[in-house]
Amino acid sequence: MHPVTSASLILNHFCFCLQAMLDVAANEGWLVTALSICNLVQMIVQGRWLHDSSLLTLPHVEQQHLYLFRKWASKKGRSGAEGFCGLVEGLPELIAACSGKENVFSAIVSQEFHHSQILQVRSHEKKQLSVNQI
Repeated sequence: MHPVTSASLILNHFCFCLQAMLDVAANEGWLVTALSICNLVQMIVQGRWLHDSSLLTLPHVEQQHLYLFRKWASKKGRSGAEGFCGLVEGLPELIAACSGKENVFSAIVSQEFHHSQILQVRSHEKKQLSVNQI
């Protein structure tokens, strides 16, 4: 069996097992257990620890790139931020800071990312926003 296929099968079966655990926990009224299972599923699906920044779910953004968002937020007088002030620590803050303007995100990451990588993030972001609006 191909390693990728076997890993996919294991993860698929594991998700069914977690769903069964969640059903039992919810049926018994075990809120803390149910929430812990939900957190575990989220970490597995996203491939990130729960405490990781949600910015790390964007394509090409890794731990070493998070300084770009902190550095950008610390500078005053950013045009295009539409009144947003504060740290960009996660996706909600990034969305608020960009306020629909693609050039703001480009300005944040252009120091480290190639143009093609920025385009990939934008297309990923548009797909996610269209899924979230359903």
